[in-house]
Amino acid sequence: MGAPIIEIDRQPVTTDRRKAIALLVYLAITNQTCTRDGLATLFWPEMDATRAFANLRRTLWEVNHMLGAGWLIGDRHQVRLNEARDLWVDVHALQQAVDNGELSDLHDAAALVRGDFLAGFSLRNSAEFDTWQQQQVSYWQRVAAALLEKLAHGLAVKGELETAVSTVQQWLALDPLQESAHRQLMVLYAQLGQRTLAICQYDQCVTTLKNELDIPPEQETIDLFEQIKSGNWTQSVSIAAPQRKPAVSLHNLPVQPTSFVGRQSELIDIGELLQAPTNRLITLTGPGGSGKTRLALEVARTVLPHFADGVWFVSLAALRSVDSIVTAVAKSLHFTFYEEGSSVKKQLLDFLRNKKLLLLMDNYEHLLESGGAAFVSDCLSVAADVKILTTSRMRLNVQGEVLYGVTGMSLPDAETAVSWQPYQISAATAAYSALQLFQQSAVRVQSGFSLLPENIVDVTEICRLVHGLPLGIELAASWMEMLSVAEIRAEISENLDFLETEV
Repeated sequence: MGAPIIEIDRQPVTTDRRKAIALLVYLAITNQTCTRDGLATLFWPEMDATRAFANLRRTLWEVNHMLGAGWLIGDRHQVRLNEARDLWVDVHALQQAVDNGELSDLHDAAALVRGDFLAGFSLRNSAEFDTWQQQQVSYWQRVAAALLEKLAHGLAVKGELETAVSTVQQWLALDPLQESAHRQLMVLYAQLGQRTLAICQYDQCVTTLKNELDIPPEQETIDLFEQIKSGNWTQSVSIAAPQRKPAVSLHNLPVQPTSFVGRQSELIDIGELLQAPTNRLITLTGPGGSGKTRLALEVARTVLPHFADGVWFVSLAALRSVDSIVTAVAKSLHFTFYEEGSSVKKQLLDFLRNKKLLLLMDNYEHLLESGGAAFVSDCLSVAADVKILTTSRMRLNVQGEVLYGVTGMSLPDAETAVSWQPYQISAATAAYSALQLFQQSAVRVQSGFSLLPENIVDVTEICRLVHGLPLGIELAASWMEMLSVAEIRAEISENLDFLETEV
C-alpha cells in the first residue's frame, strides 16, 4: 500500500528500473508460478515476441541483481519467487488481519495503509499491467476499508473513542463516499461531547455525496443528524458492528479438506486464459473424476485479486431445471430479488451489468440439452466485465467459448519407476502429480505409508490403470486400510469396478 518499498533484512533495496520493480511486485502479489510468455505479454505488449523476451531476460537479471541470488527460481519457460525465502508483503498481512479479526492484529495492520496500492507508480506502454494495477487498487481499497471499519468498531466498544475517531478519519480518507463511515464519525463526535464537529461532519457528507454522485444522504444519516442537532441524541445511538461482508471475503469458494496436488502448468495456463482481455468464457472439459472442479476452484483462488467484485462459486450439480440457474447464481452472489412482477433473470443481469467478477459455474453438462447455456450467453452479452469459468463433460457451444481439456494426472512409465534408486524416489516422484496424490490419499488411511522401491511400481501401475484420474487414484488409495498396494493393483487389473465397491 502506498509507493513501493523493497527491503531485505530491514535495509532498503533500490533500482532505477521501474519495470524491475513492477515485475517484482507482480510476482510477490500473485505468489504463483508465471510463464515467461505471459510476463512478456503483460509488460511489453507493444513488442514482438523476440524483443519482449529479451527485455524480460534483462529485467529478471535486474531483479536478481537487486535482491541477490536465491530469490528467483524458474527455468526457460516459467519463473516465480522462491517460496523457501522469508517473503513478507504488506497487503497479504492486511488480508490476514481482516480474516483473523483480532483487535491487536487490526491495529498493527492499520499502520500499513499508507495510501492506494502502488500509489504514484505507473509504467509507460504497459496497458495490461495498468489494468492489473487498477484491479489491485480497487480490491485492496476494499480490504483496507473492511479492516478500518472493524478496527473502529472494536475501539469504540472498548471506549477508546479518540483513537476510533482517527481510525474512521483514515477510513474516510480512503473512501470519502462511504456514508456509514460519516455516520460513525458523527456518533463518535457526539459521544465525545463535540456536537459541533458532528454537525460539520454531516455537512461534509452532504457536500461530498452531492458533488461526487449528485445524491442526498440516506434517511438513516438524516435521522442521526436531526437527533444530534436537536439535542435528542442519546448514548443508545452507538456505532453498529460491521454488517456487510468484509472485502477480503468477496468470494464463496468452499474450503477444501486436503491440499492441492500438482497440476501447476494447468493452473498457469488457465489463469492466463482468464486474464486475457478477449477471453470471457473458459470451459474445463473432461470425464467424470478428472478433477475439473478441484482444478477450477484452485484457479479461482489464484485469480481472486484480479476481480474487484469477487469470485463466486455456483454449484449446478443438484439442479434439475434450467429455470433454477438464475436462482442458484443469485444465491451464490447473496443477491435478493427486489421487484415483484419483474423478470428475476432481468433483475440479476441488471445487478451484474457493472460488476467486475468471475462466476465459477460447476457441473453444467446435464443442463445443456434443455437450453441451460442461454444464461451464460445472456450474461456475457449484458455484463462486459463479468467472466465465466465452467466445468462440464461437454462444451457449452456459446460464442467465444474457450475450451481447456482436463485429463489424467502425470505419471511415469513402469521402466522409469523401476529404475529409481531408494535415495532418488522422494525427489523423482515430486515431478509426477498422480504419485503425489496417491501418497497423500494413502497416508490418510495408513499414516506410515510412503513411496518405496518395493511399492513404487505397483503404485505407478495403479495410477495407470485408472488413467491418472484423481477420483480413481483416491478411491484406490482408500483401500490401503485393508489391502496392500500389490493386492489393490491385482483387484483393479481384474475388474476396474472394484473401485466402486464400498470400502
